Amino acid sequence: MQWSDIPSVWFIAGLVVLIILVFILQSNRVKRLRERLELLARELGWSEVRSSAFFVLAVQGLWNGYNVRIRRVPRQKRVPERIVATIRVQTPARIIITRRQRGIYAGRPLTLFGPPLIELPLYSQFWIRADEITLADRLMHSSAAAMLDRFLMSRHDIFRIGGDNLSIQRLSSTEPDEVARLAREELELLRAVIDALALRP
Repeated sequence: MQWSDIPSVWFIAGLVVLIILVFILQSNRVKRLRERLELLARELGWSEVRSSAFFVLAVQGLWNGYNVRIRRVPRQKRVPERIVATIRVQTPARIIITRRQRGIYAGRPLTLFGPPLIELPLYSQFWIRADEITLADRLMHSSAAAMLDRFLMSRHDIFRIGGDNLSIQRLSSTEPDEVARLAREELELLRAVIDALALRP
């Protein structure tokens, strides 16, 4: 080894140490977050609580006969970290709701695939896509509407009914307690939707 190679060796060693430190910190964060979400699930009365953290951190279980899942979706290229709550239900139709955004595109969704856009004059702050306008109207005239208005703020926040899932995703936080608070709010919204639309497992 020549003297000229020593700076590059130190640089590589420092880079390896930095990667190891980031990995350890991330592992500790995932562990604390998993423990906090498991605690939340038990506080809410879930049974058969189990968790996984291979690619996506997720906690799932049974609540009043419903299969429920909370997962943290890591940051992607242009999409921030999100927390997603999902309940398996029998869905009579598809509904997708997002907040209208300001600007040139205003977040208008593409409707080539999925349910068409509908207009509910009292809720012009949302883009609402639905197969059945009566079902969407019933949802928006329930207690869930005020919660949707509080929770759907960014263009990455999405409420969805479709297939056999009822779900909401919102931008997440880095703090386990804040993530747990967001997850609790999402589950409260999903419970209100189930009650409003009389959805079954």
